[in-house]
Formats: sequence, structure tokens, C-alpha cells
Amino acid sequence: MNEPPTFACKDGCADCCKTSVINMSAIEWEMLQPAAEEQDVHAIYVNGFYQLVPKNRLQCPFLSAANKCTVYENRPFVCRLYGTITDAEFPEWVCTENHHPDPPLTKDQATDLFQAWIQRAIAGHIGDTSPEQPIAIQRFNSFIKEE
Repeated sequence: MNEPPTFACKDGCADCCKTSVINMSAIEWEMLQPAAEEQDVHAIYVNGFYQLVPKNRLQCPFLSAANKCTVYENRPFVCRLYGTITDAEFPEWVCTENHHPDPPLTKDQATDLFQAWIQRAIAGHIGDTSPEQPIAIQRFNSFIKEE
């Protein structure tokens, strides 16, 4: 499995984009730079992650007026993971409409997916020599252990 499992969302819902703080690694933020510059989107560096600065309360600044993600192909891993983990493990990532894959992911599966995703992002975007990979993986692993 290279990506989190997919599941059916209600078209135009986007509740996940309106109620969550969007954190990402430096690699993910770098990948979003062209769109961020075009759409005047900013992020701040907090506790080892870049956090999108919302333009409207908690709403993701990449969410269009039609409730569509304008960076869907390059969206951060946290956006890909939203709704795929069980309530007991990550209550803040449970779909407000109760949509989820069957079965949902475990913490170990989420960690493995994140590690694989960062490795692919590094290889495809900035090369295999970046020191970011172990840092991103270490921070994600420490984050999920705190939960």
C-alpha cells in the first residue's frame, strides 16, 4: 500500500478542510510553493512542521469557493490521511460525516505510509540526498506516540 485507502466522500462537503489545522513537513511545503505563491498562501514553522495560515478561521487556504482542493495532487499527507484512522487512535482525523475505509488504518499502517510517502516525495522532488527524510519520519513517529 503506497497511499492511504480511499473512501467515498460527499461531493462538496470539505468539512475536513474547514475544521483542521494543516501541518506538513518541509518537503510538502516546498512542493506547494508554486501554488502558495500564486494564491498568496503562507505557512509558519511550529514544532518542526509548517502550518498553513488560514485566511478564514480554520479553513484551509487552498480550499476554493466551490469547496474543492486547489492543490489536490500535491496535498499534504495529513490531508490524504484524514478520515482513514479510527476514532480511538486519532479522534481529530475522523470524518465529521463518519465516512471511512473499511477497515480503517492502524497507527503502524499510518506510520509506514508516511515513511514511504516521504521517501517518494524526496526521490521525486528534491533527490535522495536530502537530510529532511529522517527528520520528518522522526517527528511524525514522535507525534503519533504522543497520541
